[in-house]
Amino acid sequence: MKMRVLLALAAWAIACRKDSTGPPPPANAVAVAFLVQPASVDSGQPIAPAVQVAIVDSLGNAIVTSAATVTLSLGTNPGNATLSGTLTATAVGGVARFADLRVNRSGSGYKLAAKSGTLQATSLAFAIRAATPPPGAFSMIAAGGVEDSSGHTCGIISGATYCWGGNAHGQLGSGNTTQRSKPTQVVGGVSFVTLSTGGTHTCGLTSGGAAYCWGENSYGQLGDGTTSDRTSPVAVLGGRSFATISGGTFHTCAVTTAGAAYCWGYDGDGELGDGGTDDQYAPALVHGSSVWSMVSAGGAHTCGIDTSHAAYCWGYDGNGELGDGANVTRTTPVPVAGGLSFAAIGSAGFFTCGLTTAGVAYCWGFNIDGELGNGTNQVSNTPSRVVGGLTLTSLSSADEHTCGITPNGDMYCWGYNCAGQLGEGMLGDETGPVFVLGGLTFARVSVGGIHSCGVTTNGDGYCWGDNLYGEIGDGTTAMPRYTPVKVVSP
Repeated sequence: MKMRVLLALAAWAIACRKDSTGPPPPANAVAVAFLVQPASVDSGQPIAPAVQVAIVDSLGNAIVTSAATVTLSLGTNPGNATLSGTLTATAVGGVARFADLRVNRSGSGYKLAAKSGTLQATSLAFAIRAATPPPGAFSMIAAGGVEDSSGHTCGIISGATYCWGGNAHGQLGSGNTTQRSKPTQVVGGVSFVTLSTGGTHTCGLTSGGAAYCWGENSYGQLGDGTTSDRTSPVAVLGGRSFATISGGTFHTCAVTTAGAAYCWGYDGDGELGDGGTDDQYAPALVHGSSVWSMVSAGGAHTCGIDTSHAAYCWGYDGNGELGDGANVTRTTPVPVAGGLSFAAIGSAGFFTCGLTTAGVAYCWGFNIDGELGNGTNQVSNTPSRVVGGLTLTSLSSADEHTCGITPNGDMYCWGYNCAGQLGEGMLGDETGPVFVLGGLTFARVSVGGIHSCGVTTNGDGYCWGDNLYGEIGDGTTAMPRYTPVKVVSP
C-alpha cells in the first residue's frame, strides 16, 4: 500500500510540475504528407473519408501551429479526368482537410499531388470506378444534327441504346427511317458504352473498343467501306480497339487505346488529317507523331488533345477555327496558339472551344452569334477566354453554341439561341454564359445543331431547344422548348 501511494505521488509530481526550460522552439516545416489517403469511389462521387494533408517537421510530426495553404491536383491522370471540389485549403492544427473532392472519369492509377509553397507530395494510387446508374437511368446522352438538318438524340439507358428525333437516313438505328419523338431502341443486339452523334449519323463503342456507326453514309462517314446509308449499326472496318469516338457533320474520328488517331468520311477541306483531301470510306491514320487522348470532329475541321494536354487542329480554317492564328486550311495537325494545357476540346460548325486543365474555357473561330462566349461578336483565330469567370468540369460545342457544367452541377450555355437551345427561358443570342433554368444538377452535357441535352446526377435525361423532329424526346413534336424538358421513359 505504501509503495502504491509513493508511486502515485511521484506520477502526480511529474505530471503537474512546471517545465522550467520554457516552450520548445518553433518547428520548421520540411514536408507535406498525406495523413488520410484518397480512397477508391465511383466517378463523380465525393472521395470519402476526406483527404487530409499535414504540414510536418523533420520527425514527421504535424506542426500544430501551421496555417499553411495546401493545393491539390491530379498528379497522375490516366482517365484524362477533372478533379473538382475545394482544391485549396488552409491547414488547421497543421492539417488541411478536403471534404468534397470528386473525379469525373473512371480509371485506375490516379494519384493526387499536394503542394504548399515549395513543398510537394504525391498520394498513393487509387481507382475511380464507373458509376452504376439506377435502373431506367441514363448513363450518357448525345445530341446530334446541324442547323439546316433534322436533329436527333441518342442515349444509353440501363445498358441499352435508344435514339429519337429525325431519321431520314436511319440515324436512329431502328431498322427503318421512321421519325420518333420518344426513345426507341437501336436494333442489332450490340451493347455500347459510349455514343457520339454527328450531323445525320451516329457511332458507338462497345466495352471492347469495337466501333459501329449507322445513318447517313454519303461520304463514307460510317467507315464500313461503302457510301450506303445504314438503318442499323455496322462495324467500322479495320478491327481496331478504340477508346474514344466523335461524329462530325460528314466525317468521324476516333482514338485507339494506344493513342493513334484515325478519321474517315468527307475530306474536302483536310478534316481527316491524313495529308490529302480525298474522302475515305474506312479509317485513315491522322499524320504526325502525337499520342492522342481525344479528338473531336466538327463541321469541316477536327481538333484533338495529346497526352501532354497540347491542342492541335486541322481542316478548314476560313474563320480561324484551327486556332493557330493563320486562317490557312491544313491537311495535317497544327498546334493551337497560346501554349495552353487542355483537358477537353470540342470542334463545332465553324468554331472550337477547349477546357484547360484548370477548368477555364477558351474558344476560337467564327463568332457572329456569340459562340466564342467572349462578350463580343468578333471572330478570333487564336484562343479567346470565355467571360464570366466560371470554372467548368466539362463542355460540349455544336453548330453555333456551347454548354458547360460547373463543379456543383450547374449548366451554362452561350451562342446562337434561335430555338431556346441555351435553356435560359427565352430566345436571343448570348455572347457570354447564361444559366440553364430548371434547378437541375447535371453530370453530363451534349449539344446538337439547335438543341441541347444533359443527364442529371440522378440519371434523368433532359433536352431543350428545337423539337421539330421530336429530338427533345418527350413524345411530342411541339414548339421549341426554352427550358429543360425531361426525356420520357422508353
